[in-house]
Amino acid sequence: MHDTSGRRTADATENIQGPEHLRGGEPRGTVLLRGGFVYSPADPFATAMVVDGGSVAWVGSEGAADSFADGVDTVVQLDGALVTPAFTDAHVHTTATGLALTGLDLSDADSLAEALARTAAHAAARPADRVLLGHGWDESRWPEHRPRPAPNSTGRRAAGRST
Repeated sequence: MHDTSGRRTADATENIQGPEHLRGGEPRGTVLLRGGFVYSPADPFATAMVVDGGSVAWVGSEGAADSFADGVDTVVQLDGALVTPAFTDAHVHTTATGLALTGLDLSDADSLAEALARTAAHAAARPADRVLLGHGWDESRWPEHRPRPAPNSTGRRAAGRST
């Protein structure tokens, strides 16, 4: 979309990371995001932000954003959406993920007895594993109301291996 001045406009339903001025690598131009909530420790009440060439150039209030509106290439109307500048969490803890994938998922175990029986079955299916890992149980849902299995109960079910 373009307004009457020829400046590009967008709304919060558009993929903000995907407009043509951002495609092909480093963002080009200046973008004003306004009408939302901008997470910023520097201004906890910020509702607008200017991004220039891929860097945050300004964060502030909606009223102050008016002074930037004429000098930007694109205005994005956030319609109340949250913006978290510089917050990217696109990582995976690969070791923990791998261990969880190979371990025993007990998230749907309905009792301590079931968790222990599944531990025994898991151990029997992996006789060469020296350590057995289980995850995801929620003992607060169990009828036994015990904080966790007794220290030696899982070891007995795992044929003496570490659990």
